[in-house]
Amino acid sequence: MHQETMRHGPLEDGIYKIVNAAITRRNYIVLTSDGHCAASSGTTGRPPLNGLWNISILDNGRFFIRPVQRGGYASPTSSCDRGSPVVVQPNAYDWVIKQTKVSPREFVICHVGQLLCWGLADDAIGSPIIMREPPNGFGNQWTFEKYDGDISALPPSRIDPPTQQIYLPVNQHPHPATFRHDLMLQLRENAVDEARYDHRAPWDGCLIGTREGVVSNILQWTQDCSDRPICWLSGAAGSGKSAIAQEVAARLDDEKQLLASFFFRRGEDHRSNSSHLITTLAYQVTVSMPATKPLMEKVLREYPSIMKQPLHIQFEKLLVNILCQKPNWIQRVLNRQPPKVIIIDALDECDDKSSIEDFIKSLLGIIQSSQVPLQFFFTSRVEEHIRKGFELCSSAMNHLSLDDFDARVDIRALFRFEFQRILNQNVQKMDGVAKPWPSDYDIEALVKKSSGLFIFASTLIKFVNAASRPHVKLQELLKMHNGIDPLYIQVLSTATHGDHFNEVFGTAILLRIAISINELAQLLQLDIDIVLDELFSVQSIIKSLGIDLLSVASM
Repeated sequence: MHQETMRHGPLEDGIYKIVNAAITRRNYIVLTSDGHCAASSGTTGRPPLNGLWNISILDNGRFFIRPVQRGGYASPTSSCDRGSPVVVQPNAYDWVIKQTKVSPREFVICHVGQLLCWGLADDAIGSPIIMREPPNGFGNQWTFEKYDGDISALPPSRIDPPTQQIYLPVNQHPHPATFRHDLMLQLRENAVDEARYDHRAPWDGCLIGTREGVVSNILQWTQDCSDRPICWLSGAAGSGKSAIAQEVAARLDDEKQLLASFFFRRGEDHRSNSSHLITTLAYQVTVSMPATKPLMEKVLREYPSIMKQPLHIQFEKLLVNILCQKPNWIQRVLNRQPPKVIIIDALDECDDKSSIEDFIKSLLGIIQSSQVPLQFFFTSRVEEHIRKGFELCSSAMNHLSLDDFDARVDIRALFRFEFQRILNQNVQKMDGVAKPWPSDYDIEALVKKSSGLFIFASTLIKFVNAASRPHVKLQELLKMHNGIDPLYIQVLSTATHGDHFNEVFGTAILLRIAISINELAQLLQLDIDIVLDELFSVQSIIKSLGIDLLSVASM
């Protein structure tokens, strides 16, 4: 009777079982029916034929890795980026296999041209083998167990159910790697980069030390695995909701807890409607969890028109069905504490009111019918279509109103910080101004005039900062009535009005869409310099009025 043996040793030409070095799992690599490399389980007994690999040493010191079960070579996909799967394809591909410093029996399998190596997408059974970045940790290190048994006596294959669930059949396309790449490119092209939280300028977030009450309240909710997976932060226009959302997103991202984000913006093409909401979130999910790419590709292949479907159908197919499959390793990752969070800011700035209302209702239905391993954080004004949607979710929702948080302390801190910065930038010009500037009395007067609106504070600061004599301009503003409207009147009444001011400023207001200075100049058939001159003196209120002149920020 032939005796089968497994032995460890230096790599040489031969047939091997490639086993992950993580003691807790010891997953070994198998070839799936669709040509992917994935992790199976179990180290006892004879390996299946699809769990053996032919290792060949080349003259250049690199290696071919070929499946014993069929022809082809283990290769990266055409994109070969972080998170892309390792597949078997006809063309030869050579790998660098290096011993680790941890043990001479443990190796890393590296891409020749990039700092990427083979690794488990997760430490659970059924995880795909993907390209990962160093450092070498559990999931990235492998042992090669040489097989000296009779191959003809082995069972043809064994693929764990989780592995079969997460891979799409690619053999129906003549160039599967290219096809997969095209599908992800299609999703990528339907994602709006500008809607991500980190696309906003860092100073659009909260000033350090401000809004801590509401931010800590939200962060505490993200740590609680309660039966309220939805949090809605409501507040008036200009109350600082988006700044809070950005601050929360940044902190969650630092803790690897943010899954995806979308910040609506009125007047900004794809950010002012819902047509790209779900595709943007779905693409970000594949970036946050690269091993979801095969699942996403499967949906895109089976539902080629999914990106044109109603919002609630996109939500179900591209997010819920992928993240809520059971049982699989993705859900095990999501179920780890604390839960992952999706942030959607400024729902009220989306023009598709009915779509947003339907989306909120569909979210409620999904939460009630299945265990969604996610939390959703929304911000908006209290508008009827949004209120009606969230009213149905009251049992599953944590509602926070900015009316319940005193903003005066934070607005006071913002004034002190920004006016000190203005003073530092105008030391000589303001040398004779009484210090401290402004006085405590003036600061309190400004806080009262703000009526709790951060948009008032930020607009006033910009107006003062742009003045040739900031201290004089501030004294003028202290004499106006309380509220945002008198501030706008003050800015407009003191602005330098050229021959084309009404034409330029009026057109910018009426358009209510994102437009560049060059486009506005072409529309009005004016020189760019004229448009810039007319808008320069009102730049402090352009953004706050909902006008998004894309080049104004550089003025």
